[in-house]
Amino acid sequence: PESLSEGVAALAPDTCAVVDRNDARSVRFLDTNAGRPVGEDVTHNLDVVHVALSQTGAPPDRRCAFVDANRDVFVVPVLRRGSDENHALGGRLGPGNNAGNARANASIVKLATMVDDVRWSDTTDMLAAMCDGSLHAWYYPDAFYVDPDLAPRTKLVKRAGQAGVDFGKSPRIVAFDGARCVVRRVD
Repeated sequence: PESLSEGVAALAPDTCAVVDRNDARSVRFLDTNAGRPVGEDVTHNLDVVHVALSQTGAPPDRRCAFVDANRDVFVVPVLRRGSDENHALGGRLGPGNNAGNARANASIVKLATMVDDVRWSDTTDMLAAMCDGSLHAWYYPDAFYVDPDLAPRTKLVKRAGQAGVDFGKSPRIVAFDGARCVVRRVD
């Protein structure tokens, strides 16, 4: 198997995220300036198949989005605080997390299911994902940390078939700059 393939590594101006080759359930973060680990590793209950890092803001604001083997997408801050500082997220963990991982992964939030691709905007803190043939864009993914009930109001969904939109099978997000998202059909 290849050590480095599409989706197992992501770069931001100051951070690198890599899926651990020996344990595909772990994502490690590295400070690209100092060449040393930064933040806590993310350990998930399933293999991580794709990672993406937010491109804007300072290191404390950096977010990582990852897709697991079930094609669910999650978001987690690279520099996580203790579970007592994560507002009301203690009960909003992904399915299957055990109590031992609950404290370490208290700030992991599940955003969507049936995800084919995920990408952060290059110039804003927006996140886009192709979910079951539809484009989902979160204007403010951090809303899940502020008020989880408000978070759905920060999402736009563009469904295939609406206004002549046809994403085809297994669409890929090739660019996301500002508010413009470019999706390529694979078929």
